[in-house]
Amino acid sequence: MAAGAPPCGRRGRCGGPPTSPSVARLLRLAAVAVAMLLAAAVVSPPTAVSAASSPSAADAAFLASLQSNARAVAPRLLPLDSPTLMRALAISPRPFSLVITLLADGCVACDAAAKMLVSASKELGGAPANARPRTPVVFAGISVSSADAEFLGATRITHVPKVYYLSPTVVWPVVMQGGPDDLPSGAGGGLTDAAVRGWLNGRLGTRLALPRSSYMIPFVPVLKSFAPLAAAAAVAGAVTVGWTGAWRSPWLYFAGLLGVYAFSLAGGHYAWIHGVPWAVVDAAGVTRYVADGSRSQYGAEGVATATGCVLMGGLWVVVHELPVWLGEGGGALSRAASWAAALAIWFGWTALVGLYQGKMPGYLAYTAQ
Repeated sequence: MAAGAPPCGRRGRCGGPPTSPSVARLLRLAAVAVAMLLAAAVVSPPTAVSAASSPSAADAAFLASLQSNARAVAPRLLPLDSPTLMRALAISPRPFSLVITLLADGCVACDAAAKMLVSASKELGGAPANARPRTPVVFAGISVSSADAEFLGATRITHVPKVYYLSPTVVWPVVMQGGPDDLPSGAGGGLTDAAVRGWLNGRLGTRLALPRSSYMIPFVPVLKSFAPLAAAAAVAGAVTVGWTGAWRSPWLYFAGLLGVYAFSLAGGHYAWIHGVPWAVVDAAGVTRYVADGSRSQYGAEGVATATGCVLMGGLWVVVHELPVWLGEGGGALSRAASWAAALAIWFGWTALVGLYQGKMPGYLAYTAQ
């Protein structure tokens, strides 16, 4: 064995096979290729890409002026036209995100949507730092008309109101109608404050307070809540009737029939079957027992109206029959009770007339025709 040679293995194999010159050249070429790939990975992008990712001085000044104007008019919406918005969207990235709503002449729903955004902008402006979005937000109102054909064609917007969120990296052109950051208008094309705020919280990561939406108080559960009281009253009444022998009196059966009549007159059967609400709690938390308009009615309204009508009828019977019941000796008492009953009838009638007039003034408006 030569001096300095590696020791041989147990089976007499000394070292490895000699490397050929061609294999050595291939290994060197592979090493050079790997080095070139690694160098390309760490080298900065071309100048054109760098310029695209960093706005020019003029573009930066334009965006800064927009942001400054937005702060000056806050919490109102920054008024913009479609060419200005398209120019802003041509610059990316921007130092702010955009929440826009389209405004058109004569569009009442557009004005309502703008007021909702102004309310949200005002709340965000007064919120603590940890409740605001990380990226500044510019709330803007874009005035559009039929002359903005290029803008409307590119965005595919066919109707207003339209509310849309534009992140700092979105680049023009943007398909806004049905896009990923489009705020759906909801049933009938209307927008609600709760829907707008919930949508903004999802897009901006904010914690805007959501107003309480209206909800209905169901009719059947309200009646069932009185079931224990009604059962106790029924048991007590049955015991009293049986003990006193009042079950022989026709007035008992008349009172029962009158109760069924009052429930039917109130629309109780219809409300029970069709799920008419007992009352409605509006967004301000106020419980409303009387429905607006002549073609709608709540369960409580029907029960109150029917009860008033039945009681007025009963009081009229009292006025007519009280002298007979009291006999000859109850003259003064009879007259006093009759006047009290008549006064109650007058107040009841006035209340019913006021209810009808409040629901629809045309109810009691009579003309010569």
